[in-house]
Amino acid sequence: MCRLDVYLKEGTFVTVKGYGNPFNHPDHPSDGWINYNKPVVGDDLTLIDILKRREFSFIVATPHRVLEKYWSQELPGPFRYPYGEDHSWSLERYEEQLLKYRGPQFTAALTFDDDNEHLAAMTQSQVQDIMWLYKGIQQVAETKLRTYFVNVEENSLINLIDEFYAIVPLGDNFIHRFRDIWPQLINNEFLQIKLFDSDGNEKPASWDAKIMEHPRDLAIMAHHQIRDTDLVLRVRRPRPESQRGADFEVHVFDNRAMANAALNRWNTVSLKFDDQIKECKRKVDAVCMFHSRAQPSAVEAPPDIRFKMALHRALLRGNGFYNLLVRDEPHGRAPRRLPVVNYLDTDHGFIAALLLEVLPEDRTRFYNYMTKRPLGLGCISAGPGFGKTTAVSVAAIGMAATLGKIYAFAPTQVATDTFAERLSRITNTVTDRYNRGNSTRRRRALIVRGYKFRDEYDIFIGLLRNPHTGGTTTTNWRADSN
Repeated sequence: MCRLDVYLKEGTFVTVKGYGNPFNHPDHPSDGWINYNKPVVGDDLTLIDILKRREFSFIVATPHRVLEKYWSQELPGPFRYPYGEDHSWSLERYEEQLLKYRGPQFTAALTFDDDNEHLAAMTQSQVQDIMWLYKGIQQVAETKLRTYFVNVEENSLINLIDEFYAIVPLGDNFIHRFRDIWPQLINNEFLQIKLFDSDGNEKPASWDAKIMEHPRDLAIMAHHQIRDTDLVLRVRRPRPESQRGADFEVHVFDNRAMANAALNRWNTVSLKFDDQIKECKRKVDAVCMFHSRAQPSAVEAPPDIRFKMALHRALLRGNGFYNLLVRDEPHGRAPRRLPVVNYLDTDHGFIAALLLEVLPEDRTRFYNYMTKRPLGLGCISAGPGFGKTTAVSVAAIGMAATLGKIYAFAPTQVATDTFAERLSRITNTVTDRYNRGNSTRRRRALIVRGYKFRDEYDIFIGLLRNPHTGGTTTTNWRADSN
């Protein structure tokens, strides 16, 4: 056994990973040391005083020769990602980085030492997840394919100038070349086809298309012997004012034999899938808003807003809040504490009516939990059938009564339906319970079950165009296509 004295060099400092995480142990002195900065020794030596010291002594249960051997080993420097400090959107820079830093080089990280490491990991996780697909989509778009067209309905003069089926034989080489990205591409049924007058046409027509998932089920395809390597699209001629090649002439055949006999009349097309770059850029831009030099919506943010922004960054770094709450505070000032949010800060009568939805043995614990949430964060976990949906619904209704509009979501469509139904039922029950015999009446909360923006938008536009069909269309084209 020996004593080890440690002295911090100039420019170094102590940090405590996980500092500030919620701790509740009121029956032990450590609760006062950690939560209320009470003295650990004597009348004035607190835990923070100890952590801020520049000299430390440790009693080590090992012989001094062993300690000298291992203590003298130089530790490696802190890990740093090789992506620099500029994480703003740049396709050119990403392509250079992906060529330079290839392979599974970095282990998974749940915490980050500083904002730059956090931004590097978050932006690169988005970029590297999409760049390989983006390059593949560009290569697909550059690949010219021979195609012939079929009227949507036999003997249909209307569809002859409006909608067609396009039969695109992809071939084994195409399937093999793009085998890695093809399953990703066809997850989205919508795309565009570029139609060329000749292989060298620089300004092709651009028509909307969608993939037919089971083309052999279409009666009209009985004459076209659809093969496994054929891609069948439903395409629509654009409106003349769209300037997307509405007058382009496509070659229509009644059956595969006629088409094969006139191969020289087939059209040349390419497939333009959504490269998802816009969505990726949106995510990268959102991540960069967490940069320490990012500006808030107000040009000159007051100190309390700056502090909240710093808290948010520290939370996402995942290493705790020591530097923000303790190290950066002036000497002699008591450390800050994490802000605590009371989610049930509203009419006590309404809260009493709401808590009746919670099991009697859980009401006190639930109330205490919801009224003291550090950083406004909470987690309710249990096995199936233990009332998680009810508990979360009660929490959401209490939050809505305190804060206003609440956005809630669930991992699946079924779970979302169940959540919405439970919210509606509980707000009705609690509101009726509160209003009975109460001169001050409350309104039920409005529960809106949302869907994907694209689905909502398409149905809304369809409803405007066809009020009598309930917003549905016979072809299910995107509302803003064509």
